[in-house]
Formats: sequence, structure tokens, C-alpha cells
Amino acid sequence: MIAQRSIAPSEALRRLFALLALSLPLYAACKENPVVCAGVGIQGIRLNVVDSISNTDLNPIARATVRTIVGRIDSTYGTVNEAVAITFDVPASYSVSVSAPGYVAQSREITVPRIGNGCIQITTQQATFKLVRAIPFMSTVGR
Repeated sequence: MIAQRSIAPSEALRRLFALLALSLPLYAACKENPVVCAGVGIQGIRLNVVDSISNTDLNPIARATVRTIVGRIDSTYGTVNEAVAITFDVPASYSVSVSAPGYVAQSREITVPRIGNGCIQITTQQATFKLVRAIPFMSTVGR
């Protein structure tokens, strides 16, 4: 049987104030910079995929692979929005590959830096991929 013990109101207030006093430095550290602290669902990378000539939005048909380069080993593949899911609240270096039907795939490294002195803070890295249309193979055999 678990013994239950009631806490006097003054003891409950003392514990509450102690908890607030311990959490105040963390709150202040997060407030000193105009960025959002990790742990609240901030996207580390935002991808924008467009046609290199017309700037037509290719996000609806594009697919992306996002892999961590250093630290934890993780990767995702899917739509542009699905693939960046591993970057939420995780400062790291990522290898990002983007493709779309009829276009040449592109890859690049994107770093989501850790900034600030208190809590882990990140800012969303904007990355635009301008994909070039693939040229279909044209055979000259037999001409």
C-alpha cells in the first residue's frame, strides 16, 4: 500500500517558489536572443523547390531525403515537408537531396547552428533548390 502524505499550503508554496527560482535562469537565457528555444517544435530547415527558369513551385511534386552528417544517425525521405521532420529542434549538419520528376536532382549540406548560452536555440534555415529540367537522352545511332 502506498502511503499518502498531505502537504501544508505553506510547504506547497515554498516548493512552487523554489521551482520558479530554478527555472527563471533558463527562461531568461531563452529571452536574451530573438530566436526560439528548441523543444517547442521549431523547424530547423525549410525547403523551397522551384523550376530554375520559370520559378514554378515544385514543392507539390518534389521529394527530399534529409540525413544527419554529424551526431545522431538519422534520415528521412518523403515530400519536402515530411523529409525535414528530423530537423525540428535539432541543431546539426544535414545532407539534403531534392528531386522532382523530369528534373536533375540536387544535393547540398545545410547546417542548423546552435546559438545562445542558455537553452538550445535554433533559427530556421531557408534553402531554395532551383532544379534544372532533365534533357531526354537522344540517340544518334543509325543516323
